[in-house]
Amino acid sequence: MKDSKGEILGVLGGDISLADFARLTSGIKFGETGYLLVADNNGKILIDPKAKEHEFKDLKSLGGGYAQLAASSDRLTTVQMDGVSYESFVYTSPKNGWKYFALVPRPEMMAAANKLTLTLIATGLLVLVAGLGMTILLGRKMTGPIRSLASSMHEIAAGDGDLTRRLPLDSEDEVGLLARQFNAFVAKLHGVMQKVVSSSGHLELAVGEVSSGSLDLSSLTEQQAASLQQTAASME
Repeated sequence: MKDSKGEILGVLGGDISLADFARLTSGIKFGETGYLLVADNNGKILIDPKAKEHEFKDLKSLGGGYAQLAASSDRLTTVQMDGVSYESFVYTSPKNGWKYFALVPRPEMMAAANKLTLTLIATGLLVLVAGLGMTILLGRKMTGPIRSLASSMHEIAAGDGDLTRRLPLDSEDEVGLLARQFNAFVAKLHGVMQKVVSSSGHLELAVGEVSSGSLDLSSLTEQQAASLQQTAASME
């Protein structure tokens, strides 16, 4: 302990028995059957929940997977212990040099990884199906009004040129704007055709009048010719 000036006033110490430490770490589990193995800085096993008889023995002297643990550094290591393949995560304490080995049976780890893979695949498939469904719905929503517009235009075109019909204005989007402009075009075309029909009526009336005048002129000409013939005959 230090005072406000940084001078040492005293040292506070404490210890914990190995039994207490063992009870403290016995509850640590990795997966279903994984466990924690602890060795001191000299490589002697302090805690081995799977084999109490190995405690205070040197890792290297036990051979096999224990020797592999003794030679491993702070990384993931695969070891074989008692016929079981373990994935070992090694951590070395920077304060006392103790090594902590988190041992997880490889089949358990692979089962968890496979489960996660299946979950990800299932999630991906669900997202894909949902995306396809949304794409189909959006496609129908976009093409539906266009098909309806095309059908209405076909009915107008196939209805003996009925220019009094109009397209329905069901939306304010681009399709609705197209229908509105088409209706305006048909309305103008209808007006032009009405003017043409009216002009045709006037023209037909004028032609009739001209034809009637021509007949009157022809009759008058014939009468004058007859008069001339009578005058010539009397003079003879």
